[in-house]
Amino acid sequence: MEIVTLESSAYKELVGRIERISSYIEKQEKQKEEQSKETNVWLTTRQVMAMLNVSQRTLQRMRDAGRIAYSVVGHNCRYHLKEVERFVRDGLIIGNPEKLEEFKHNYKARMNGKSRNHETDK
Repeated sequence: MEIVTLESSAYKELVGRIERISSYIEKQEKQKEEQSKETNVWLTTRQVMAMLNVSQRTLQRMRDAGRIAYSVVGHNCRYHLKEVERFVRDGLIIGNPEKLEEFKHNYKARMNGKSRNHETDK
């Protein structure tokens, strides 16, 4: 076994760098977790109509033309939040960005409340 000797200042610098790397990794993991939560958000037809400022018939035409991705759950269409954001961001339709932000804010508040309630129930 080889023994390595370091000066105190070099050791402290090394420990500081390791802590910064660790902090960076934790931050990246939290961001990835948040993005993952948002990716799993499904919207109803009414929510999408409000966010894109379109009628139910227009939304139906968009689905029929394959312009917006959706899934059928039971007898109801559901849309990914990311898909609706893409529509607004890419200017494919004149949407209501305020409604998107309001929905995301309310969704996060609801989810944070649920996770806190589950923690207190334990």
